Amino acid sequence: MEELLQVEGLWKKYSRSLNASVRYAAHDLLRNVIGAEAGETELRDTEFWALREVGFTLRRGEVLAVLGHNGAGKSTLLKCIAGKLNADRGKVVRRGELGHLLEMSAGFAPSMTGRDNVSVRGRLMGKRGKELERYISQVAEFADIDEFFDAPVLFYSAGMKSRLGFAASSIIKPDVLILDEILAVGDLGFRMKCYSQIDELRKKSAVILVSHSMGHVSRMATSAIFLNKGKVVFNGSPQKGIQLYSEQMKVAKGKPSYFKPERIRFEVTGDHEVIQEDGAIIFGEELSVCGEAFVDIPITLSIILHEQGGAAIAEWNSRRNNFILHPGQQFSARLGPQNLCPGYYHFAVIGFDNCGEQLFLSTPFNFKVTGDFYNSIRLQPIAAWHVLKLD
Repeated sequence: MEELLQVEGLWKKYSRSLNASVRYAAHDLLRNVIGAEAGETELRDTEFWALREVGFTLRRGEVLAVLGHNGAGKSTLLKCIAGKLNADRGKVVRRGELGHLLEMSAGFAPSMTGRDNVSVRGRLMGKRGKELERYISQVAEFADIDEFFDAPVLFYSAGMKSRLGFAASSIIKPDVLILDEILAVGDLGFRMKCYSQIDELRKKSAVILVSHSMGHVSRMATSAIFLNKGKVVFNGSPQKGIQLYSEQMKVAKGKPSYFKPERIRFEVTGDHEVIQEDGAIIFGEELSVCGEAFVDIPITLSIILHEQGGAAIAEWNSRRNNFILHPGQQFSARLGPQNLCPGYYHFAVIGFDNCGEQLFLSTPFNFKVTGDFYNSIRLQPIAAWHVLKLD
């Protein structure tokens, strides 16, 4: 396949101080005028490297996912590739036409209508007459924002801006297409249209994708790089990149929430074996929670499953079974098979009095689910699939 993008030894630095940044820029400009060396290999006070020795290649037909936590350097890298920023060192070699969507507004003028913005973009690309009309019609059809296409962009929602921006950037079928979180908004139908369009584009283009949705990465990427503090620490398969991303998010998690955790003690077992804190289970393994509560009144219990980011996925509430735990008793709850997307999760146990007031919230019990990754939907029950026999 033809190589469409080559990034070699890319370095980019910023200053944490605006005043210092202006001062350094003026100083560097003066040194360039007199022909002195810029001294770009050294960091001055308040400066830091946003990118460090970043390099990779991208060929026609490939979709590269750029992964990393916030502040890892992803957007800076994309802006350097798109030519919006000049790197301090290194080079970017592009071949063919570039299309990019780095922001939801996609560079549209807020006071102009969607149609007028698309028309201006088409003219800037050299389209005239029937070719321009066809381009505008194709963008309008793909974006599918109805009468808002002739309304000022100022009144668009984030989803409508996303639709219009993606349509305007992808319809032109560029050789290199850069997408930064563009699939983070929009309904399922629109996202499926985007998937289909990218599948079509990748046959003749190279695509760079930045997304915090591992479902998007798993669905579209053919390779991935993982950035940490501006440096590429991994370059390889999307599945390995997804694993590194999940582990990084686990390390970066915030302070756990709990309330009077000394009132509850429990353990998690799977296949008659105790699961250790931060231990691992396989996809579909059956789990149970056993323990005791140190209270002097009857209580009900709730076991809540959270993904590592904190969102609740499932709840097992004893009130649904009319189960009440009395003082001095121990409890056991069979949770059944945990058909969960591979990744990091935690359980929390909550106790309530007969009025529904919360008496305690345990510290989180963290664990990892292993297995094959198909998409990022957290709960993935197994259905009984059969081929129907027709008479």
